[in-house]
Amino acid sequence: MLGRAGWRLLVGAAWTLAWALGPGKPEPGLALLEGDAFAPVGEPGGYRVRVHNPTEGSRRFTVLVRGWRGEEVEPAFALAWDVVLGPRASAERWVKSSWSGDASLVSDPLPDRAAAWGARAAGRWRVEARVEGRERDALHIAGTLVA
Repeated sequence: MLGRAGWRLLVGAAWTLAWALGPGKPEPGLALLEGDAFAPVGEPGGYRVRVHNPTEGSRRFTVLVRGWRGEEVEPAFALAWDVVLGPRASAERWVKSSWSGDASLVSDPLPDRAAAWGARAAGRWRVEARVEGRERDALHIAGTLVA
């Protein structure tokens, strides 16, 4: 009896080690989240989100993008992007927001803004992109709101 339990324990430990050290099954997910470090309040700014499908088949999933001002609990904006990617394909969108409760997804990059180096700090911002249903598949960025 003890020999059988010891054997099961050894097999279970080997499977756990193989699972922890072995390569995972490829899944589509987030590849990039980026934006300017300074965001002038009231002027539209953009945050680029890129997703990639490393698999051999088409995949459908939803990307949730939310942005917060400072330490507020409720997001200043929240968007959902339904994505269908072919095999080994990538796609990207830009989130356009002026941090005044508005936001939209656009497919073309936003024009470059003038640098806000001399502007007065008016708080902090943070943006999160997450694949819906996957707790660990998220990217975060943060910066300064300027007036």
